Amino acid sequence: MPLSVRCPVASRLKRVALTLLILIAIAYPALADMTGHGGMIRALRISADGSTVLSASFDHSARLWRLDEQSTLQVLDGHDGPLNDAVFLTANRIATAGADGQIIIWGGPEIKIQKQFRAHAGRITSLAVVDDGHLISGGWDGKIILWKLSASKVITEFDMKEAVVGVAITADGKHLIAAGRSGNIARWRLSDGIRTARLQAHNVSLFQLQQSADGQRLLTVGPDSFVKIWDLENFRLLHEYGIAADRRVSASAVNQSGSLLAVGYLDGTVMIVDANSGEIRRQLQADDGPVWSVAISPNNQFLLSAGKSERIRVWHIASGDRISVSQDTSHTRPTPWLESNHPGARLFRKCAICHALTANEPQRSGPHFAGLLGRQMGSVDSYRYSATLQQRNIFWNRKNLERLFSLGPDRFLPGTKMPVQKITNTSQLVKLIDYLEILTKLD
Repeated sequence: MPLSVRCPVASRLKRVALTLLILIAIAYPALADMTGHGGMIRALRISADGSTVLSASFDHSARLWRLDEQSTLQVLDGHDGPLNDAVFLTANRIATAGADGQIIIWGGPEIKIQKQFRAHAGRITSLAVVDDGHLISGGWDGKIILWKLSASKVITEFDMKEAVVGVAITADGKHLIAAGRSGNIARWRLSDGIRTARLQAHNVSLFQLQQSADGQRLLTVGPDSFVKIWDLENFRLLHEYGIAADRRVSASAVNQSGSLLAVGYLDGTVMIVDANSGEIRRQLQADDGPVWSVAISPNNQFLLSAGKSERIRVWHIASGDRISVSQDTSHTRPTPWLESNHPGARLFRKCAICHALTANEPQRSGPHFAGLLGRQMGSVDSYRYSATLQQRNIFWNRKNLERLFSLGPDRFLPGTKMPVQKITNTSQLVKLIDYLEILTKLD
């Protein structure tokens, strides 16, 4: 199925049809949320015509979705680690990036991998599109890189001198904006790589940077929950709002014109805010836990949110209605650890973030745990392992699990993709492994 229609009349008809279908869904909810990811969804993008959604997840994959049917169009599986960002280069061409330090360009009639390249020393946190032939990437190594996509070539490297949390491009395509973890934002000319401005945007640190689609406004968010809106052309602060000082911000988005904000919080709330006045237009309870990503449709009618539930939900902004609320159980996870009185059950909750319990659940960022004890490392066929684990002729048993958690994955299996998780309390470690032994006997 094509993801874009170039004829202007057809595009207008497509948008009208999309709106009608979603309004019908509000009145007669029947469809499920967008389900399929098996991990935190870190980025949501909506195509320019409003018909297609792009998501990037910690389950190592990106997905394309048809918005009107809330159904998967395609799974983009090629990374060796969690994804942090994904962007539309054109309607049928996509870039993805993540913790493996790799950028993948997807395209063609079937949206397959066209190019893979890397230059960052560590994870890539953010992408920004200059045009369909050039891309900006920012990474935890402090580098910002301007890429020529046709040659997979680095044109210019910029140094933020700290971890980069976001990148953006001005409306005229002549300047790069980057945000650093310490709260700084800086601007460079793309033509010669000269830095033209730098300022402290937030006093403590900065962890969210979003750009309006027209390239004129920038949204920054710090841990103090203050939201700031900047004029990208003049690098000037326009507005500053303490929208919900009692809540911690976890996601943010700005609409195409920069007039509307969506701010998600750790408690599952999403605020729709007028960017010019700071007035809260709508407050939604989007999830029962952290909201990790939000997006506003090009026509300003719909909000997309993704959070603890690992589902993408669609909301009608004017009414506050959740679209297509249904009792979908096709991807319900077994969660026996939430009801268990076993002393290792609470410790297992962190494991459950990255690992499915059974083989028939959607893949998460780590391999499933079914039959873990006695299983050879790197042997789950459906999971993309690092070369380190693929080459190990080691089996999981109590002794190796104890070594994994006491030494840490980085020392027990150098080169592994596993996040560093150590348990130094011997009693707690024994309880966790006891519980793992019980749980992983499930099919």
